[in-house]
Amino acid sequence: MAPRQKADLMQVSFRTREPLRAALESAAEARGVSMNTEMNDRLIRSFEDEVKLETEFARVQLYAILRIVANTMDLAGGSTAMMSNMLTGTTKNWVDNPFAYDQAVKAANYILEQFRPLGDIADATPNSTQIQNMGEEFAKGAVESLLEEEPTMIGETQIPPRSRRDLGHLFNRLVARD
Repeated sequence: MAPRQKADLMQVSFRTREPLRAALESAAEARGVSMNTEMNDRLIRSFEDEVKLETEFARVQLYAILRIVANTMDLAGGSTAMMSNMLTGTTKNWVDNPFAYDQAVKAANYILEQFRPLGDIADATPNSTQIQNMGEEFAKGAVESLLEEEPTMIGETQIPPRSRRDLGHLFNRLVARD
């Protein structure tokens, strides 16, 4: 038997639930393509998106830290919101519950501190006051960029245009603080 070539079309079957099948069919119809093409395109994009995410964060290590932070925040925030809801009747969604959000921030800070390089900060701190607050200034720039109609560059990084959409109702918090 000859080895498979990269260009060879292979039949693969899998089982899925009806809602996903219906969503695929609907998406295929909307694009005017077959379900097979829709599924192939979506699978290919999922692999491309993984690579894009890693390169978007510039380094694989940074992406790994951010995944850990995100998972920990979601677990800590979600668990706290659920407990808080049982005790106080507050919202179950941690991003909308001030106490649960605070617990998620504490979880994120703890994880970030675990990866802090060893050594004394004072020994590595430049005397220039211009760069001593650089992190905060970059963060302010990122928020300002989100608030602008057109995405802007923060250093060499562009705030992805989809960030506003992905934030959903959370974007309104930035607008309210502006």
